[in-house]
Amino acid sequence: MATPDSGNIYLGAGEVWFNRFNASGNSTQWRHLGNVSRLEPAQSVETLEKRSAMSGARGLLKRVVTSTTSEVSMTLDEFDPENVALALLGSASAFSQSSGTATDSAIPGTVKKGQWLDTGKLKIAVTGVKKSGGASLNANEYEVDSDTGMIKILSTASTVADGDSITWSGSYAAVTSTQVQALANSRIEGSLRFRSASDAVGPRYLVDFWKVAITPDGALALLTTEFGEITLKAAVQEDTSKSIGERYFRMVQL
Repeated sequence: MATPDSGNIYLGAGEVWFNRFNASGNSTQWRHLGNVSRLEPAQSVETLEKRSAMSGARGLLKRVVTSTTSEVSMTLDEFDPENVALALLGSASAFSQSSGTATDSAIPGTVKKGQWLDTGKLKIAVTGVKKSGGASLNANEYEVDSDTGMIKILSTASTVADGDSITWSGSYAAVTSTQVQALANSRIEGSLRFRSASDAVGPRYLVDFWKVAITPDGALALLTTEFGEITLKAAVQEDTSKSIGERYFRMVQL
């Protein structure tokens, strides 16, 4: 629509996809980033100026552009492992633990009452705890955190003392999940795509950023009184496989 026209007034809504490049720098597949509440491309220009030395006003003789930069700021709302991996410069991969049983299995470390010892297994069910080579502890002398696989000897325990070693018996469940190894990558690159929603206010656009480098832009709020957010920046890079003048990104009106 030609201007002026109120139909050109824009209030953005839409969906965002990311195509993460593999270790060889090749495209893989487009993954929906979920609810993205902010997507803001910003362009900046650096210039060099030459001013006159022939008068006190120092009038501008010449200004030239020395560099241009485009950067996309994003806020992701969904803590999907692949999204978390972007925030941690990491890689998401499968995690598994086979089910099994423990019979008087040694727990690394020694007792300090009121603190936790790690069995090294997740999702544990404890049937008994013993002082190494000694008697069993009463059930009211220890506490179990099943998810983390930790056991705490309570300060009121009389069967064991600080510095003692303990063993545990019980079982641990099979676990099939996903893990993120943080800082597994010094660089995450890919392509970014935005498409306006069909009911967005104003013109609809398809935006393709051919090649971006993702970096975290703030802390990952794992413990907060607000909804957690993943904030990222994407530096738009030159895609030399495309023609000059078409190497950074495009906005196609739908």
